[in-house]
Amino acid sequence: MVALVEHPDQRVHLLSGLGGIGKSTVALRVAELVHERGMNSWWIPAVNASEVAFSLLNLALELGAGRQEIEAALAGKVNPSDVLWRRLAKKSRWLLVLDNADDTGTLAVGGRPAGDGNGWLRPAETGLVVVTSRLSGGHGWGACVEDHPLTWLPPEEGAQVLLDLARHAGSEGEAASLSTLVGGLPLALRHAGSHLASPFAQERSFAEYRDALSSQFSELMGGGSSDRETVTSTWELSLHQLAQQGRPQARGLLEVLAWFAPAIEIPIRLLDHQVLESVCDVDDRGAVSNGLSALLSVGLLDVRHDAEARPQWVVVHPLVAEVTRQRALASSEDRGLTHFVLVQRMLAGATLESPLDAGTWPSYSEIIPHVEHMIERHPECPEGQECCPEGFRELVLSCGHYLYVSGQYSRGRELMWRVWNHWKGVRGDRDPHVLSAANRLGSTLTELDENEQARDIFTMVHGHRRSLLGDDHKETLAVANNLAIALKNLKDYKAAREILAATLTHQCRVLGPNSPSSLRSASNLGTVLLRMQEYGEAYGFLCDVLERRQATLGPLHRETLWTEHCLALAMDGLGRRSDARATLLEVVAKYAATIGVEHPDTLLAQESLEGLSG
Repeated sequence: MVALVEHPDQRVHLLSGLGGIGKSTVALRVAELVHERGMNSWWIPAVNASEVAFSLLNLALELGAGRQEIEAALAGKVNPSDVLWRRLAKKSRWLLVLDNADDTGTLAVGGRPAGDGNGWLRPAETGLVVVTSRLSGGHGWGACVEDHPLTWLPPEEGAQVLLDLARHAGSEGEAASLSTLVGGLPLALRHAGSHLASPFAQERSFAEYRDALSSQFSELMGGGSSDRETVTSTWELSLHQLAQQGRPQARGLLEVLAWFAPAIEIPIRLLDHQVLESVCDVDDRGAVSNGLSALLSVGLLDVRHDAEARPQWVVVHPLVAEVTRQRALASSEDRGLTHFVLVQRMLAGATLESPLDAGTWPSYSEIIPHVEHMIERHPECPEGQECCPEGFRELVLSCGHYLYVSGQYSRGRELMWRVWNHWKGVRGDRDPHVLSAANRLGSTLTELDENEQARDIFTMVHGHRRSLLGDDHKETLAVANNLAIALKNLKDYKAAREILAATLTHQCRVLGPNSPSSLRSASNLGTVLLRMQEYGEAYGFLCDVLERRQATLGPLHRETLWTEHCLALAMDGLGRRSDARATLLEVVAKYAATIGVEHPDTLLAQESLEGLSG
C-alpha cells in the first residue's frame, strides 16, 4: 500500500475483518513506512461521527483552511468534507487512516452516505485513504472503495508472532500448535505471547499455556486496556452494533452456530431456516437470512466457496465460538442446551445415503467433524430431559458406519466408544440405539485386532437382542455374524463356523439367500473355511457368493471385491498361483479406483498380491 501513497490509484482502500484480526496493526505498519519515507500521514479514530468531523476539520485547519471556512462548515453552511478535500487536493504523497469505522454512518456527511463519493471518502488523486472496519465491502462503502479482507494467520506465521514475543517459550512446532488452537487470531497471539514473556506468568511455555486455556480461558484471554483489545469482549461490540442497527437476531444465530465444530466448514445446506427461526425473536420472514448476512458483514462468519466460486460453507472462528458459548452458558445453561439441541436437529436433517456407497463419503466427511464435536462437548442434560433427538442418534450411527466402511477404524472406535458410554448412561443398556452403538464399536475393534473386547461386546449385544427381538430378527442375526468374525480372528474357527452356518440358514429363510446380510454371512463363512485350509470347499463357496454379489451389489462394490480377494486366496491354496495373482491385480486396481489407494482393504489386497509374488 505504501506505493499507492506515491502513485495513487483513485481508490479508497478498506481493511476489513473480524475484531482482533489485525486491521489497525496493518494500517499502523503502513503509516510507519510512510513516515519513514518522509511522507505525511494522519490517523483519525472513526468510532463517532461528531468526533470524525471535528478531527477532519482540524486536519483541514492544519493544512491551511481558514477559520471562517471551518466555522461555516460547523454551522452547516458548507459541506465540511469539501473544506478538507480542497486542501488534500493541493498536497501530494500523503496517507489518511480512518480507524475502526465499524458503522458507515460515522463517515456520512450532511445526510450523504459514506459511499456517496462526495463526502469524507473520495477517490484521491494526490494520496491514499485507508479505512479499517469490521464491515466488509458491499455494505454501503460505495464504488470507489476496494476491500482487502484480512484472514486468520496460518500456523507457521502465527508461530512466528509467538516466537517474536516469547522466543524462549518453546519450539516452532509448539508455537504452531498454540497458534492453531487460538485460530491464528493476531489479538489472541499477542495476548499469549505477551503473557509468556512476562517474568511473573505461571505458564512458562507454549505447551503450558495451551493446556491452561481449557480451564482458564477467561483469565488468559481477558486482558486488554479496552473492549477492542480484549479477546473475550471485542466481538460483543459487533453484536451490540448489529442490535442497534435492527438486527438483534444475529446474537442468537451466532450462539447456535458456535456449537458446530469451530474453524471447520459448515455446509450452508445444513442451516435450516425453520430451525433457526426459533432463536431470532424477530417477526420477519427473512430474519434468518438477514441475521446471517449481518454476522458475515462484521466478520463473525466467514464464507468459503467451491471451485466454481459458489458459496457452499460458513466458518466460525474457534475463539469466537468459545467466547460465544461461554457467554451463552453463563447467562443461562438452559439457553446453551437449547442451542446445542438445535444444532443436532440441523445435523440430523442432512440427507445422506448409505455409506456402503463410496460416492456418499464426501458428504459424510463434511459433517463428521461436527458430529464428533457434538459428542465430545455434550453438556449435562437435566434429569428426565431428552437432549439427543432420535434423528441425531440415527445420524451418529450412520457416521460410525461410514468411518468403518471407509477404513477410519481408530476414529470410528473413538466416536462409538464415546457414544456407547454416554447413551447407555442416559438410556440404559438395552436401548436399541445403545445396542447399535455397541455393535458398531465391536466392528471397529475387530479391525483393530482387539478381538477379545469385541467378542465380549458382541456376546452382550447378541444376548440383549435375542431377548428383545427374537432369534430370527435381522439385527439379532447381524450381530451373530459379527460375533463369528471376532471368534475367527481369535482362531476359534470351529465356533465361528458353527455360528455362521446357523446364522446363514436363518437369514436365507427370513431375508432370502440374496439379501446383503445373507451374502455377508456367506462370504464370512468362506473366509473361515480359508483359515481352516479347506481350500476346495472355500473355493466353491466363494465362487457362488461372488456370482450373487456381482448380480445384486455390482462388480465394483466394496463387499463384492472383498469376496473376490478371498477367492484369489482360495485359488492360491489350490495351487493356482498365476490365476490368484491375476485376480488380485484386478482387485487392487478396482479397489484403488473406487475406495482409494490408501484404504485398508486396498492395502490388504496389495499385501496379498506381494505375498504371491515373493
